[in-house]
Amino acid sequence: MKKLWYYKEYKFNPSILLTDQILDKYINLFWKNIMSKISDKKHILLLLKIKFEENQIRTLNDLQTINIDSKDELLQFFKDKIQILNEAYKVIPISSIIFSYGIRDGEISPKINNSILTQKIPSNIKYQIYYKNELPIAMIPEDYGTILSKIDNNYTILENRGMHNALINLTVKSAKNKTVNHIRYIKNNTLLFSRTDTIISLEDKKFIRNTGKSIIHYENGEISL
Repeated sequence: MKKLWYYKEYKFNPSILLTDQILDKYINLFWKNIMSKISDKKHILLLLKIKFEENQIRTLNDLQTINIDSKDELLQFFKDKIQILNEAYKVIPISSIIFSYGIRDGEISPKINNSILTQKIPSNIKYQIYYKNELPIAMIPEDYGTILSKIDNNYTILENRGMHNALINLTVKSAKNKTVNHIRYIKNNTLLFSRTDTIISLEDKKFIRNTGKSIIHYENGEISL
């Protein structure tokens, strides 16, 4: 039996920007138009593509293998995905969204994953709870999460901890002979807060965390003051 591939394209006129709301709307529409008509004894292989105004097409994901009931998980995956895409995807208007899919027999264990999103930071890292956000008690960039990019002393880091991924913009600076990590904490495309981690001693694992009006001294992963 020939394994066919199909394409469902949603065109925009005028062009629009790629946002969480657009993903939400058109994944739900794809489910209504296509997925609802597929037997629950089958699964699909899926690639999501976007077309820019200049007719350039980019694929947003590696091949995903999903069941009919995987919509919510898939939607969260794509929302997490666009958080870590480069700015071109967020500021250049797109003219269409294209679902490229193949229908296959049988139910499967869904394989919604991305090698970047599923990387883990060291298991010995402890966390500070700050307004329901889990912040790594860390001093070096590698311990804050998965490093997505590095330009000079500026890092973009994915903190895949808790229910939703957070994005950390970290800049390493020097002040009064001490290393200071300047951190911007972003979740759902919104800057929640900024903070600094001032390293007192890497050897003794001592640093001072300043978040708003909160100042905490850490030593060996525990609060000392």
